[in-house]
Amino acid sequence: GRTRFAGLEGGTYAVTCAPETYQPFAARVTLAEEHEAGLDIVLLPENAIAGIVSDRDGMPLEGAELSAFGGEGGRGSSAMSDANGWFRLGSLGEGPYTVRARCEGFAEASLAEVKVDSEIAVVLARTGGIRGIVLLARTGERVTSFRVRLSVVRADGSQEDGGRGRFRGPGGGMFFPREFSSPDGSFEIDGVAPGTYSLEAAAEGLSGRQVTVTVVEGELAEGIVVPLEDGLSVAGYVTSKRGPLAGAEVYVVAVPRDERRAGRTPEKTAAAAPARLEKAVTYSDETGVFSLRELPPGTYDVIVHHPDFLPETRRVEIRD
Repeated sequence: GRTRFAGLEGGTYAVTCAPETYQPFAARVTLAEEHEAGLDIVLLPENAIAGIVSDRDGMPLEGAELSAFGGEGGRGSSAMSDANGWFRLGSLGEGPYTVRARCEGFAEASLAEVKVDSEIAVVLARTGGIRGIVLLARTGERVTSFRVRLSVVRADGSQEDGGRGRFRGPGGGMFFPREFSSPDGSFEIDGVAPGTYSLEAAAEGLSGRQVTVTVVEGELAEGIVVPLEDGLSVAGYVTSKRGPLAGAEVYVVAVPRDERRAGRTPEKTAAAAPARLEKAVTYSDETGVFSLRELPPGTYDVIVHHPDFLPETRRVEIRD
């Protein structure tokens, strides 16, 4: 069980050892120039977390994917539940860990601060769905092309979106914001975790509208009607080289007529900067999406500002 590292310069080194079925070992060793240093590595038996995955009726779930992460030493583990719902996450370091469970047809669930060498019960809720239509409020005409996205409504009434273009439901299920194209204006979203949501529909040339929807476990919430109003809007995405950028301030300023004719860009000085259009300010969400609604026709500079990046300006023209 001996090993030797030769040719090292003087300094302090981190030594790690993480064989299977043992707890990971980590230590620091200070090595003087032209000297040798010894280190005894004592490996302890692995830690594990075991348990049973079931639905809310107590029936065991086979094929659920379990994972443990966040423990000391950075070592995680994954496993699948068997026909009896039993699973074992082995080769773990010191805890505590977060255990996450996923299973087709069920909402994702996570248990935090789980101690090693313990047995736990993981209960998953069946997902539901949402079905509805999008129409024009003024005439009742069906809107055939639109975008729908969901936000969790917390107990305090605030809303929460997911990250990287996806939505995370109360039980953890993730959904991309979805584009729909249907001649009768209908839409259906499945795989939604039980909970209360704000559902927003938007379409080109129309102002978006939000409605509140409650999804019950294993059921389809039907009869959802989202009426859209006539209106002009500017919508888009804020991105960086790393992907969608959340929390960017987006606002518009009207372009003076002389600048429109000459095609000049606005002055950069604060004294010459036009005033922001009243109420025409928003922030990009965690998917990088922003939308400014109910704008009058005209030419505008859309200005995007984020504390970690240089500001960007794009000129747009809004017509009836």
